[in-house]
Amino acid sequence: MDLKSYVISEAKDALAILKFDKVKMAHVAGKSDATRNGVIILVVPALFNILFGAMSFPSGFSAIFSRFLVWPLLIPVFAFVGMVFGVSYVSRKYFHGVGHDIGFFRVLAYASIVSWVSIPVAILSMVGIFDIFNLLSLI
Repeated sequence: MDLKSYVISEAKDALAILKFDKVKMAHVAGKSDATRNGVIILVVPALFNILFGAMSFPSGFSAIFSRFLVWPLLIPVFAFVGMVFGVSYVSRKYFHGVGHDIGFFRVLAYASIVSWVSIPVAILSMVGIFDIFNLLSLI
């Protein structure tokens, strides 16, 4: 299977999980390479947002090392991983759930494909077409 069809197949799996397809959820939970793909789905949008966010600062790429830029983008990833293992533990302990933490992580990581929508927003913000900070004035 070539790379293009593999990526399209994994994206279809992620969209099926967003539609609560139980068969696809069970399939992804049992796939061993879904862990790698889930980590890619989680990490790539955070990295792109860090890079594009750093480029939009006046100081340029050196702003990437600022705690004000890195931590707000990485904390959701850390919180997600902690939440996966916490919810998996509670479901097994108190609700007598079956399964493994890693299978639960795979399914939820695939469901986080929605975070990829933030990449075009970050690119448009960096180019100057769209200013994400002005969205706060709509509230």
